[in-house]
Amino acid sequence: MKFEDFLSAGYHFSNFQPEQLETMFNVAAIEELPKHKTYEQAALMLSQILVGNRQDPINTVKELPEDERKRVLETWVDVLNNADDLKSVAYTIIHC
Repeated sequence: MKFEDFLSAGYHFSNFQPEQLETMFNVAAIEELPKHKTYEQAALMLSQILVGNRQDPINTVKELPEDERKRVLETWVDVLNNADDLKSVAYTIIHC
């Protein structure tokens, strides 16, 4: 998946400066993701978490089939570079 496509799918990423986004994410890991609705959904939910909306993504993750839920959670961990963002996501995962 192209980095730009990942950012577009997670439209809340528009709240961040481009420089922040480049340091926030492992672009190489994102570009290895296939273009698939599960990864687009993962991007959207991650963008929600990073702007402070945790409840909606948690509810959505809980409703996913187990294999998709695992892919989403692994994607979040794989694409984040920033330790503080990863910590925030980890707390969200713990509360799923």
